Amino acid sequence: MFELPTIEECQAFHAKINEGRALIGEEPLDTLEFDEALPGDSSGCLSAMNLFQDAGYLVRASAAVPWSEPNWAVLDILGGWSTRHKGYLLPQEIKTLTDRFDALAEVHEPDEGTSAYDDARAALRARLVEAGAVAP
Repeated sequence: MFELPTIEECQAFHAKINEGRALIGEEPLDTLEFDEALPGDSSGCLSAMNLFQDAGYLVRASAAVPWSEPNWAVLDILGGWSTRHKGYLLPQEIKTLTDRFDALAEVHEPDEGTSAYDDARAALRARLVEAGAVAP
């Protein structure tokens, strides 16, 4: 079952993304990119599109993995290296929302355009808008 994040979790995610962007020398985002993000996509998920892709990392379930010319400054917001996850552990503020976003892939495959997927994605988008993290 898909569970929406709280408004506070959405705001904490947005703040941590902007903290990471500052570390790598990027401008903070007034609002996050949501519409092009794909659940379960290591280079196009919500946290990858808004931070980790620019920093040269792919995102797995619990970790950011150095990929293409990684900006090591982002390590200041990441946890230690995880041999199990083969990457640097995501901070809880990012992991909480990333887990919920990636759960959309479990509702159904995005390219199948199912009602359950579309409804869950729209509800998540609405919650992020309500939190001020995504533009209406």
